Amino acid sequence: MTDPDLLTPPFDTKIAVAVRDDLATWQRLNVTAFLTSGIAAALPELVGDAYADADGQAYLPLLGMPVLVFEAPAPVLAAARERAVRRGLPLAVYTADMFSTGHDAANRASVQAVPGPDLDLVGVAVHGPKNGVDKVLKGARLHPRPESTHRRSVAPAGAPAGQTAVRPVPTLASHHPSWRSAGMVGAPSAGTS
Repeated sequence: MTDPDLLTPPFDTKIAVAVRDDLATWQRLNVTAFLTSGIAAALPELVGDAYADADGQAYLPLLGMPVLVFEAPAPVLAAARERAVRRGLPLAVYTADMFSTGHDAANRASVQAVPGPDLDLVGVAVHGPKNGVDKVLKGARLHPRPESTHRRSVAPAGAPAGQTAVRPVPTLASHHPSWRSAGMVGAPSAGTS
């Protein structure tokens, strides 16, 4: 079982992923998924308990704290890698070469073939004290979320079958108000917390 204090707001630490700002959407999603899995695998204490629905169906546990996703140009990612290494923070990397490999061993070989400062980074993930992670990701921006197009069709409560209305999808802060009070939502960049 996970230490509940570690995974209860306000959080003393932060998980952050930064992806290169010129990636296609599918690449951003793929890189974020892989990098987040690295944090979860290396730091199992950040994984919460398993989920279950009201019917008793069990689901896998998830990370027990927010994952902030940033975007940055290649030089900012390279600087973030260097700062994280210098600070000794847990760090996951994803390189452009990894898009052309088909399995884990080939991914690791593509990274191992290149000196750290020369890696063609398309993403990094880091975990550590909030201020340390902010300093590592200096110059990165929170990944944009197009509010005006972030909508879905839903049936209003009590509406006849087939009737729908378009409404905004609730924001991150509306789901987890404690995230805003913990400094996890709304910061314009990693270096301003």
